[in-house]
Amino acid sequence: MNPDSSRPHFARKRFLVKPALQFKSLGFVLLIVFLSSVGVYVVFESTLWNSLSLLPLSELQTATLAASLRLSFFFMLLILLAACGVESYLYFHRIIGPLFVLERELKRIAEGDLDHEVRLRTGDELKDIFQTLDDLKKSLKERAGRETQLLQEAEKALGEMAREFPSHPRLVVLQKNFQTLREALSGPRP
Repeated sequence: MNPDSSRPHFARKRFLVKPALQFKSLGFVLLIVFLSSVGVYVVFESTLWNSLSLLPLSELQTATLAASLRLSFFFMLLILLAACGVESYLYFHRIIGPLFVLERELKRIAEGDLDHEVRLRTGDELKDIFQTLDDLKKSLKERAGRETQLLQEAEKALGEMAREFPSHPRLVVLQKNFQTLREALSGPRP
């Protein structure tokens, strides 16, 4: 879908598009951030105790400074977790939202609806896939048009043949074959 088109911007209609997948993705991101933070905390503690042992501080001052640094570390961890969670959620919607639309659009195509126009939001990803989908729908629609035209031409030729040779034994077979072909092609049409 062309982001430069004059289509209006469409707001998110659902907060959770694919809840199971969304929570799985968010949980994975938060787990990675948490595990990374645990590794950083181990390094932080090691550096803290090595550094504090070199300073001429009393035991109370050392404990107070260590507690203050740990508290600062945990606040930074919470801020990092929140920022990564929000970023993951927003980026997830930029990808999963279009995939949700793609799933719905493929169902429409399977039902024969080739005229529905897909509208993505400005920040959505996967626009190239939707351009390919539009090209596919256009191609299918053209093919269906050609098949319909060929079917009409064959029906016209068969009608002319029936007028010219009304009692020809092959005509009945051709009419049955034509009817079978028409029924086979009469599935969902645009």
